[in-house]
Parts: sequence; structure tokens; C-alpha cells
Amino acid sequence: MKRIQLMKIGGAVLNKPQNFSFLFDIITKHCTSPTIFVFSAFSDLSRKLRQSARVARSEGLDSAMQYFANVKQQLFELVKSLFATDELANSVNFKLNVLFESFEKILFGIAITKELTKRTLDRVLSFGEYFSSIVLEEFLKSKCIDAIFLDSSKLIITDTNYGNAKPILDRTAEAINRNLLPHLEKSNLVFLPGFIGSSEIGTITTMGFESSNLTALLIASIVEADSVTFWTDVEGIRTSDPKIVENTQLVPEISFDDALLASYNGIKLVHPSMYEFFVRYPNIKFIYKSAFSPNNGETQIVQKTNFQPKFVLISEPYYFIELNDEKEKDYLQEGIMYYTSKDYSFLLTEEFPYNEINKKVNVLTLFYFEPYDVFEALNQISNKVRFVISNVRQKIYKILVEEDYLIEVANFLHNFLILKNK
Repeated sequence: MKRIQLMKIGGAVLNKPQNFSFLFDIITKHCTSPTIFVFSAFSDLSRKLRQSARVARSEGLDSAMQYFANVKQQLFELVKSLFATDELANSVNFKLNVLFESFEKILFGIAITKELTKRTLDRVLSFGEYFSSIVLEEFLKSKCIDAIFLDSSKLIITDTNYGNAKPILDRTAEAINRNLLPHLEKSNLVFLPGFIGSSEIGTITTMGFESSNLTALLIASIVEADSVTFWTDVEGIRTSDPKIVENTQLVPEISFDDALLASYNGIKLVHPSMYEFFVRYPNIKFIYKSAFSPNNGETQIVQKTNFQPKFVLISEPYYFIELNDEKEKDYLQEGIMYYTSKDYSFLLTEEFPYNEINKKVNVLTLFYFEPYDVFEALNQISNKVRFVISNVRQKIYKILVEEDYLIEVANFLHNFLILKNK
């Protein structure tokens, strides 16, 4: 068999009907050898399914069904846009409706019991991958692309740590060698969803949010792939989030160690769980490219490099709470991300149900800058940021920025620290 390449398609790539043409281009122009595609659920789909389950638990079945009806309508509209005839669209919708009924039965169970266990939530979230798989498979058939679609839960065998399951490597290797590799003898293209697996007792598990990349790396290591290409909606890895910051710069390469450090400090395309695979399989090429402009630059994750990247990394939003005294922290049972004994401040995850929210904030991480440059920049915007912590030895600095100032502050810091000193 020819050498195998892995390709990972991010959910943001397939968030609009017109973007499916980019996947078609990738297949026709970049798949010159047997290729395994790992794909994520369509953008925002998993989050909406999770919210449907939470509504079922807290507000009851009718509210959950109403919320889920909007999710179904979103998928129906996507199907209508993708397929040229009503006959094709109706065929896809029929398959979706079968899965919709299964999902609604789970919502019914959650509403009756008023419980949403981690095990049930994994089952809920897995439907995002299965809904996406149906649409994607039928789309490729309509374009006469000969591809085989497999169920990752039959390939990735994990423990039962629901929500953050760990692969059992020997069992997973057996399943992949038995259930995946033979298909590459019949077709050059195999597609499968990321994120999901199953336990040894057959229950659906997930390996944590954003773990589809981990699925791709795991399979690549077992099949001894030549390369793993992560196709995203941005051109390689950038110096900041291009959806918030203007004039971000391409990072042409980043070392394994710097990638790990950045993953712990807010970079969105690399996750800590990927580091083990980078180190253990240095002969595999790890590449980040844009599905929308594949010839406009890429980032490679490499074992060693003399290039030192600089980043202004932006976290997801948190809630910021200032309490009257330390005793009040006992009321916060979960969701605490950060605490300072000096002013009794907390960062809470966005979903945390606390009524007395002071403000919504983001954490900005300034990565690999000299201290005097950072403090000079912060002095100019001191009324709009709150300094949190620094690690001068590693040249990493964290600040809090209120949501109203995020775009202004992030752009100022990126311009001052990266563009001005370029």
C-alpha cells in the first residue's frame, strides 16, 4: 500500500454551504495517495446539542424540543442549499430524521429524570458528529466522490472517563488495523468523525472538546502516516486571532515545546494532548493550512527550530466576580478558574449559573515578549486592563480585559508588541 496521509477538517471550514466546495477542491487537488479524513461536527452544532440537553433538564421537554427544532431547521436549510434536487434533499432529510428521533428520546429521558450525567452528555454530543457525517457523506456522493465513511466509535476504544476519555492504545490499534486499513485497499478516501469513541463495554465516549485533532493524530500514529494536515478557516497558525485582531502574521513554524507552552496559554489550534504525539512521532509532518486559501502559507510543527514565535493569545470569555470576603467563595461549587486571596476575585466558566456576575472578561496571554516592552505597552492602556500574573523567565504575561475593551486592547497590544517591533 502507498504511504497514507491524514487530513483533519475543522468544523469552522464547513459552517456555510458554499464552503463545501473547498473540501471538494482539497480532495481533487491534494489527495494524491490514500487519505484518511477526520472531520469535526459542523460549527456550533455540538454546543447547541449540549444546550438542548441542559434545557431539557432545567426547563422540561417542551422547551427542549422547541430549542432542538431550531437545530433541525438549521440542518434542513443546509441540506436544501447543498443538494440540487428535492429528491436528493429529501433522501438526506429522511436519514437525518431517523437520528433526530433517537436524539429526542434522549431529551425525553433527561426531562423525566432531571439528570444529565457525563455519560448521557457524551451520547448527546456524539449526535453532532453523526448528523454531520450523514450530510457530508451524501454531499460527496452527489459529487461522484468515491469515499468510505466509518464510525469512529468502532475504531477508538477508550476508558470510561466520560467527557474526557483516554484512548486504550492497544485496543484502538487492533480496531483500526481490523476495521479501517482494509478499506484503503478498496478506496483512496476514508472519512470518519473525530471526538468520539466507545468504551470496552460499548458506551459512547468523548475525548474532550476540540479533541478531533487528537483523533487524527492517534490514527496517524497507528497507520504510520506520512503527514497530518489540519485544514482550518485561517492561514496557518497566526500571531493572534484574525477574527478579532487585524494584520495578524503567519507563524511559519513552531517547535514541539513552544506548541505545548502555547496550548496551555490559550492558542486555539493546538491542544496539550497533542504534544505526546508530536514528540513520539517526529517523522510525521504536522501542517496547518487554510482550506479557503491553501496556497497562501502554512505552519509546520517541528521538533526543533531557531524561530521563536510571538503571540497575543485570546481566551474564551469568562465571568469575573469580586466577592466581599473569602468566606463567600464557599458558595462557588464549580467553575472557578482563577482566585486571588488579595481581592477575592474569580474567573468562572461562561456556563456557571451564578446570579451576581460583575462583568464578562477575556484573558489575554502575551507570549515571548521582553518585560520592558510589555510594561511599556500596558502603561499606555492601564485604565482598560487588569494585570494578573507574569512569568518573566518564560516571558509570558496574563492580563484581564473586559469584553467591551477586548477588540481595542488586543489590536493595540498586537500592533505595539509585534507589528511595531517587527
